[in-house]
Amino acid sequence: MTCTMRFNKKASLEIGVNTIVILVIAMTLLGLGVVFVRNLFDKVGGTVDIIEPGDISSPPTSDKPIKLVPSTISVKGGKDKSVEVLVYNKKGTQNFDITFGACSSGITPYIESIPDVEIEQGAYKGFKVLVYAAEANGAGDGPDMDKKMAPKRHICQIISTGKAASDPAVYTEQFIMDVTA
Repeated sequence: MTCTMRFNKKASLEIGVNTIVILVIAMTLLGLGVVFVRNLFDKVGGTVDIIEPGDISSPPTSDKPIKLVPSTISVKGGKDKSVEVLVYNKKGTQNFDITFGACSSGITPYIESIPDVEIEQGAYKGFKVLVYAAEANGAGDGPDMDKKMAPKRHICQIISTGKAASDPAVYTEQFIMDVTA
């Protein structure tokens, strides 16, 4: 009794084609997943760009040590807007924290965290940041999108606080935030 095995060439070809199709689909999904995750972290982490002094057309001065450009921000509730924060240091060299105070509505809008950058006395630095028309959450790690700012004109305050051990500089400036629906 002899046993002969025959291979079905058609079945072998189908297995090869199915494998190739599955590999193509898997690679496509992997690529889409990587792009999605990268975009997600870019949005969540945000980026703060440092503006070079030569790129600032109207720098802050000792008379007006903190500026927001534009000075009136128009933004939809719960959305963000890119603005420039400019800080002039008229006291000894120190690092600065930049935050928002509560607006006339009682809501404190969220601003991206600006990294510690040392500013020498008599010098200024500029930062391009995102400002959100939503209240900062209690943990301080992002805007609380459940607490969007109401559509109206808000009078807000930006505060720059120096981190010097003695006699830190504190500069404040009011600005308008027009929130639309």
